[in-house]
Amino acid sequence: MKKSGRLFGIIALTVIMVLGMTACPDVSNGADPITIEVSSTDIDGNTYHLTITENLQFKLTITLVHGPTRISSGTAAAGSGNEWSLTPASGEVFTVVISAAGGTQSLISITGTITFTDSIADPPSMEAPGELNDDDNDDDTCDTGTGYNGPPIEMVYIQGGTFTMGSPPVEQWRLPNEGPQRLVTLDAFFMGIYPVTQEQYMAVMGFNPSHYDGGEGREPAHGEVQERRPVERVSWYDTLVFANRLSIMEGLCPAYSINNSTNPDDWGPVPTSLWDSAWDAVVIVSGSNGYRLPTEAQWEYACRGIHSPEAMFSNGATYNANAVDPLSDLQDKITGTVWFEFNSDNKTHEVGKLMVTWWGLYDMNGNVSEWCWDWEGDYPDHAETNPTGPSTGTMRINRGGHYAQTPAGSRIASRASYYPFLNTGISLGFRLVRPIIE
Repeated sequence: MKKSGRLFGIIALTVIMVLGMTACPDVSNGADPITIEVSSTDIDGNTYHLTITENLQFKLTITLVHGPTRISSGTAAAGSGNEWSLTPASGEVFTVVISAAGGTQSLISITGTITFTDSIADPPSMEAPGELNDDDNDDDTCDTGTGYNGPPIEMVYIQGGTFTMGSPPVEQWRLPNEGPQRLVTLDAFFMGIYPVTQEQYMAVMGFNPSHYDGGEGREPAHGEVQERRPVERVSWYDTLVFANRLSIMEGLCPAYSINNSTNPDDWGPVPTSLWDSAWDAVVIVSGSNGYRLPTEAQWEYACRGIHSPEAMFSNGATYNANAVDPLSDLQDKITGTVWFEFNSDNKTHEVGKLMVTWWGLYDMNGNVSEWCWDWEGDYPDHAETNPTGPSTGTMRINRGGHYAQTPAGSRIASRASYYPFLNTGISLGFRLVRPIIE
């Protein structure tokens, strides 16, 4: 949601509750435009009504996000495009249906209700450094940052909720480790809009480990920016160092503690050939607000968005066994969403080039697989709240598939794992999350 001027708009889609607020007084023609972003991955073309019920005089600007592009409003006449100038009479209800061509339908209609208010409850701020008790952290790295000068780690607010984790028993290409399905409840969190890029990694660590570094035979696709390709060839251990160093640079309380220290300078060299008992015993500091890897449950919840447990990809696509050519049919459905073997030219791509998900995330399926916090292990057969996976293991989870994967390995529920000390995966990267600290 975007804000402009003294009025605010709240969009309530089918899964978001409208906040109860006091209505604004009437405003004049000179009021600033109200900008509202409507996001949807509703490829079924279901139509809902967007209504305006307040006695206001204003210019309403709608920005539609659908598919890989943001279709911003222009100067079209009222009712004929994405921008309308409306002057409702007292008590009058205006219905505006926002439509765009795309997907598998000739016309897709987006939905919601607009309520105009004096103020709204924004998602929690990520700006203020957190505070820890002295018992939790002795490193004094929460107060002042050393300065991060790289491209910002853009994040989006993921509203907490309950979802069905895992794949249905009948899902095409399902593996036994994707079940049993169970209900998982998660608190809200912030998640990186993109995987960590090469320029971001370089700004924190001082080097770029990536195989696809722009050298001969490893160049970016035409028109893409090399530095904005996702970093890869990073081990799970490497991500701990990156997350804490970035947190320290930004004046946040680092999440990870090894041998009772949150300062990576105290951890010693990153292990690269075998497991390390100290690094494997890493703990998350209670109350810390710094960057960290998502749990496997957070990753799947964010990737699935509003889609049902039957959805196989972040755009809601499923496998149609009745199609003339089911595999080609599925490839056509996901080519605009997933970098995989069919469309990637066997290399990574600049982040953010394909379809945005319900939560406003990019590259959740394909491009590079993404490290998660959890050890590999079987799912329990009961509901959980904020699960963090097994307490021990030999390999750490990664999710999402990558540029050389088949559709089977790029599904929402597909699980993969890798040794935490290996930094040889040229298709394995990561994205970051941050908690909500009350």
